[in-house]
Amino acid sequence: MARITAASGGNPLFALELGRALVRDDVTPRPDEPLRVTRRLRDLVSDRLAGLAPALRPGLLMLAAGGPAPTETEASAALAEGVLVLGADGRYRFSHPMLSEIVYADATPHQRLAAHLRIADLTDDPVRHARHRALACSRPDAELAAALDRAADAARRRGAPGTAAELSRLAADRTPADPRWPRDAC
Repeated sequence: MARITAASGGNPLFALELGRALVRDDVTPRPDEPLRVTRRLRDLVSDRLAGLAPALRPGLLMLAAGGPAPTETEASAALAEGVLVLGADGRYRFSHPMLSEIVYADATPHQRLAAHLRIADLTDDPVRHARHRALACSRPDAELAAALDRAADAARRRGAPGTAAELSRLAADRTPADPRWPRDAC
């Protein structure tokens, strides 16, 4: 529900379309999977993305994945097309959250994993680092599961129970069923 609310940007039609797609397909996307954006929704908002050069997509994917803003050149082009806006806090954001969902969904799984790995490498915050490392690696890894568990505790102490719950779920997903699991770290 929280992802649908965020992606719809408060637009009830968008929220209903996203929800119906999940019910119809009987899926609950994992945190590393994009929401299923229907063709109908894409048609409503994707014209803005059509005018962008393909070379701008990696920077926008980083932003859509929760990473740093694109370069000034990328941001200028995306601002001109109405894809990004500059917030009062000086940070770039997608002009509508649905654009972020489409950029993320249009990337290949490998591109999404690489973006999360890059974000993990760029941050010194242990909570963000563990989350993005987990989103970059979907296989069991005992060391990563332990890092996620520590990050969940840190998020709880920071007063972020939703983040703590997401990290705990990721820790459970990354915990090997067999403690002798090969130590091929993510």
